[in-house]
Amino acid sequence: MSDSEDPAWDEHPIIEVKTSLPVELFEIKELKHAEKLLEEAIQNVTDLLGVTNDQAVSILKYFKWDIDKIESKWFDDPIHYGKLCGVTFDPLIMKNDEKKSLLEFDPNATECMICYDSFTPDSPGAALECKHKFCDLCWRGACEAAISKGTESVYARCPFLKCFMQIPRSFFKKYCDSEAFGKYTKYLCKSFTDNNKNIKWCPAAGCNYFVTSQFGFPETVTCKCKFTFCSNCGIESHKPIDCDMLKKWMEKSSSDGENSLWLTAHTKPCPKCKVSIEKNGGCFYMYCTKCTFEFCWSCLRSWKEHSDHWVCNLFNEQIKNEEFKKQLDKSAIAANELKMFGFYYEKYYSHDQGLNHARKELGKLQEKKEELSKLLILDIESMKFLDEAMVSIVDMRRILKFSYVMGYYSKDAKGKDLFQFQQGALEKYCDMLQRMTEQDLKGVALSINNAAFLKYKSELSNCYNVCRKYYTSFCETQIAK
Repeated sequence: MSDSEDPAWDEHPIIEVKTSLPVELFEIKELKHAEKLLEEAIQNVTDLLGVTNDQAVSILKYFKWDIDKIESKWFDDPIHYGKLCGVTFDPLIMKNDEKKSLLEFDPNATECMICYDSFTPDSPGAALECKHKFCDLCWRGACEAAISKGTESVYARCPFLKCFMQIPRSFFKKYCDSEAFGKYTKYLCKSFTDNNKNIKWCPAAGCNYFVTSQFGFPETVTCKCKFTFCSNCGIESHKPIDCDMLKKWMEKSSSDGENSLWLTAHTKPCPKCKVSIEKNGGCFYMYCTKCTFEFCWSCLRSWKEHSDHWVCNLFNEQIKNEEFKKQLDKSAIAANELKMFGFYYEKYYSHDQGLNHARKELGKLQEKKEELSKLLILDIESMKFLDEAMVSIVDMRRILKFSYVMGYYSKDAKGKDLFQFQQGALEKYCDMLQRMTEQDLKGVALSINNAAFLKYKSELSNCYNVCRKYYTSFCETQIAK
């Protein structure tokens, strides 16, 4: 059977970005396009205000790249806004510490104001409008130090103490090598796009794509790099849970939150000073090192009240102790909570590991297909079913991962049975499909007339179809809620 005749691969792949927006209303573009948009914005401000390109960049940064705001406010007080943007130098509006900076400037300076090396005809140094003059080496050091701070470099200022002038883009270009200037340009583009409501960057590590739209964004976006992310919170897509539930889960999963839960389950407070104490010995005798109080670990009564100091099995006596009753309730609740959280977190973490592994395998799939194509003497296009299966696994693992967060917080007792059945079935067949895609296919490729390969493809196709059925069912009933 040819690929075109195989019904399993003629239908749509399991990954579908469902959105209320037509796909053509938003676009996925590369970093170089962001640079083009940036240059257009700079030119617009240059033409509007009659300033240099460097000044236009500083003005745009101050106004968060909002040209409409610049147009409405700038002409009210150009000197004031120029000062705020770091593009003008008017002593009449400077603060005292900035006036001191001006007075310390020597217009006839013959040496760098940082390293005190003398200027020469070959190295005359350079200064911004503030006239603080530095040698080329110190300017290079200042620019490279700014770039090492990441996106903060976009707002770097003159190296002289308390000077408000911003280091312009042209200085970064002049004093940095191409690699460093490339980083600065990327930071500048990120500043531009981060403040642009019509642009969302893909959060995947190393990805240089972004999504742009004039009509709003779909809730979930799949980038050209295959990474799917939430356009609301800007991180990995987390269906079937919303952003608030994810935030709540991440806070709970932090070490601080779980340490607190562990302390409640495994320690008891000193009945006198309330400090948490962990039992590390065999007997029930406890001594608080903070307040020196001696008490029984089992019933929390003073050790002196025990008739038999080495046996404490009087539960009826214990429950008369109000402090013991409170601690018993707290410990039981915390222990149960910790046990339940541990179960859901372990499943969440397992699927996260499976997801990361699937992504790595997807990255190596092209090489695997090329090798298999040579062994089978088949067109590489005949291997496309592996791509669709691997992309499906990535999506299912992500859904399953966050489904356990949903299960942990779910209060819907009536729908829990259906949820767990769908979740379990999807989990079972996703595991099966992932094992099949990770199988070593060299042995399959050595069969006569590719019989073993065709059998493998058929079995994987059947498993894929079952996965798709449970995936669709789960999404329709759980994500749509």
